Amino acid sequence: METKNTLKVTPVLTEKFTAKERLLINFRSQVLKFGFSKVRMDEISESQGISKKTIYKYFPTKKDMLKLASRFFMKIFEKKINSILNSDKHFVDKISDFLLLVGEQLSMATQDGLRDIQKYCPDIYEEMETFRREKILIKLENLFIQAKKERVFREDINERVMVLMLINSVEGIANPNVLLHESFSLKETFKNIFDIMLNGAFTDEGRNQFTKLKKRKGILK
Repeated sequence: METKNTLKVTPVLTEKFTAKERLLINFRSQVLKFGFSKVRMDEISESQGISKKTIYKYFPTKKDMLKLASRFFMKIFEKKINSILNSDKHFVDKISDFLLLVGEQLSMATQDGLRDIQKYCPDIYEEMETFRREKILIKLENLFIQAKKERVFREDINERVMVLMLINSVEGIANPNVLLHESFSLKETFKNIFDIMLNGAFTDEGRNQFTKLKKRKGILK
């Protein structure tokens, strides 16, 4: 597998990190894309300008590195989620920010990459799934429940079905394997998924707020 010149810091996590933290973030992104068994440490070493000796000083094994990378990412990702939910923004803004955050992360992984992690690192895969269920899906579902109380979403909408539809749409369409063979971009994918699904769930007031939001947020234009 060729990883040179492909390592990038996760878009939604544009913060200042140490060299060790950047290494963890970039290593995780490559594992999600290509698979645990396909990522070679000498390629990671070369792309990051760090010797293999230094890498193994921090991380005794590749599996140790993935475990730390996954837990580090979960920590900062949950911080991002809580920042969105605790903000003073309008409810439609919160929903949009939350979905964009989750969507960008889901789109980083390929099915082959996830299957490879499940095969070679089942304990880490289970940690990832637990985080997804307990820290992402439940909070997103609760956000949709609150949206109904705030009359942003229609009362007859089943929030659980909504969550599963959105997550599966993003996972099924906004991933490298699919986008590679299509003419639409990741940005266009998010726009269409959000427009189609959210417009059907919004009340008239929620839809008006969403229309205003789209004029302000470049990702949704």
